[in-house]
Amino acid sequence: DFNLSFTDPRIFDTTMSGGVDAFNRKTNYYSYKARKTGAGFRLGKSLSEYDWVGINYNFADTEITDVVTATSYLKNETRVTSRVSPSFIRDTRDNFMNPSSGSRHVVRFDLAGLGGVKFHRMSYETSHYWPIVGKLVGMLHGSISWADGYAGDGLPSFEKYYMGGPKSLRGYTIKNIGPKDSSGNPLGGNQSLLLNAELQYPFTKGFRGFLFYDRGNVYGGGSDVSTTSTTWDLANMRDSIGAGIRFLSPMGPIGLAYGIKLDQAPGEEDAEFHFSAGNSF
Repeated sequence: DFNLSFTDPRIFDTTMSGGVDAFNRKTNYYSYKARKTGAGFRLGKSLSEYDWVGINYNFADTEITDVVTATSYLKNETRVTSRVSPSFIRDTRDNFMNPSSGSRHVVRFDLAGLGGVKFHRMSYETSHYWPIVGKLVGMLHGSISWADGYAGDGLPSFEKYYMGGPKSLRGYTIKNIGPKDSSGNPLGGNQSLLLNAELQYPFTKGFRGFLFYDRGNVYGGGSDVSTTSTTWDLANMRDSIGAGIRFLSPMGPIGLAYGIKLDQAPGEEDAEFHFSAGNSF
């Protein structure tokens, strides 16, 4: 696997930024494996001290292999995706790597269909930080997402939403939350809701502990049996609580969290550990 990126913050000494990317990465899902190979380019411009607008183009081949024989909605194949992704970001955080005040808002659109699969998606994500007392910091993060195919194409399984793991719903197995088929395999969905709340305390400049509460789910139709609502449903969400630590290393944040399920389902472990690299929210 590789993920290569080059960014020029001032193209030809202008106020525009730009970059190119190349990648080859493999993702293991419960019912299949997907290897995505491709490249893209990025353009962006700062509108003010806090506001930024950008657009990405991405072209990728996705190879689906090792499909579980009991999975009727998938087959071994290669799909081509050509997409354009405009986005807007407003970021007032006091520190990008270790914030204690401010907020971040991200609005993103994806349109794929210049070649290969056809789908569109929209998402909004927000994070808020504020000092509570002394060094104690509160954090609220939320996201809402929607995607669907068009022109006769369904949303590809490798573009669907999955939840569970260190950067979404902690305490639950990675990519295991949401609609499932009759064999219990995750189908993914075309809508998602996520809420994360944390209390963070810095023991040292680069080391902090945190307590958390997570609530979220994935929704939408599968081609077999759906075990969640077909659309966003605040009453149909999974919950967890837990604690963890984060270390601000020279390569970025590294974290370890222990999450406890508040609504454990039959066959699930009551709690799970998660390791993470990079900013969680």
